[in-house]
Amino acid sequence: MYGSLKGWPIFKEILPILLLGVFFVACKEQNIREKQAGKTEKQGIAEILVENREGEAEYVTRHMEFTGPDTLNSGWNHLKYVNLSSEPHFIVLEKLPDSIGMERYLEEVIPVFQQAGDLIFKGKRDSGLTVLMNLPSWFYKVRYCGGVGLTSAGEVGRSTVYLEPGTYVMECYLKMPDGSFHSSMGMVKQIRVSETEGPGRPPLKALPVVISRQKGIEFDRRLKAGVHNFSVYFRDQSVHGHLLGHDVHLAKVERADALESVLAWMDWSRTGGLQSPAPIGINFLGGIQELPMGKTGYFHANLTPGNYILIAEVPEPDTKRMVVSFQVDPVGEPAE
Repeated sequence: MYGSLKGWPIFKEILPILLLGVFFVACKEQNIREKQAGKTEKQGIAEILVENREGEAEYVTRHMEFTGPDTLNSGWNHLKYVNLSSEPHFIVLEKLPDSIGMERYLEEVIPVFQQAGDLIFKGKRDSGLTVLMNLPSWFYKVRYCGGVGLTSAGEVGRSTVYLEPGTYVMECYLKMPDGSFHSSMGMVKQIRVSETEGPGRPPLKALPVVISRQKGIEFDRRLKAGVHNFSVYFRDQSVHGHLLGHDVHLAKVERADALESVLAWMDWSRTGGLQSPAPIGINFLGGIQELPMGKTGYFHANLTPGNYILIAEVPEPDTKRMVVSFQVDPVGEPAE
């Protein structure tokens, strides 16, 4: 998953792929659909504006799978992720080296991470990292290419990412209550990006967000309710203490005491990190997954009045200035 970060010790480059397990949680799909129906009625025309995106590809999760197109055009792609399951998920896109396909990924990568993950979650971290030395050499050429950020059960996340021709892995590596990873339960899908460039384009107007190791997330706006496009520029990219880089996720804060719990939850390497159940009072609405230095990705959301955060999936995001709060006012009230 992090083969693109050359020059780092091996144990810092390879941990971020999905480790594995065998646990399954049934989805209460009917309840989720009712929740979606209520939202659609409230969103009205704003939701329709987001739906009418030329070249949009829709992916749906009902249990532990990605259902949607196996092939995308190259260039800018609009991704719509509908989470009808009972768990939070996200979409990560990883570009495989030429001549490598899903079969080898499943055979040569996932078993190694399963073994390493078993040791790590038993507290044998050093032994687990040593096992990762058995990953194939081609794994270090995998490139991380964005995706859709954390999306709570019953929500829809949207992003716009630029994809070059090639073979990609789409996955989610969140964890179940026993610590096993979603990827082993079906949340791994091969995507082929064709040489043909599609009709997608980035939005003409977007709210600028900048993220970097030095300054954290830079965003200082007060918004009005409605549909908003966000552009995220990655001024740099580097590995943090959890062996991953930084990204940007959007969430509505529905309880005043929820922020403290989500700060710890964003670190997968902690006990309970990125693990169900998600923090109560935080509703994730998408975002943009990691991109290389100098790249820009977009995400889109229909925001209702309330308090929101932009937060990175890193250890202690508050100390790194990688969590910022902002307010969304009802239409008709002043916004800065």
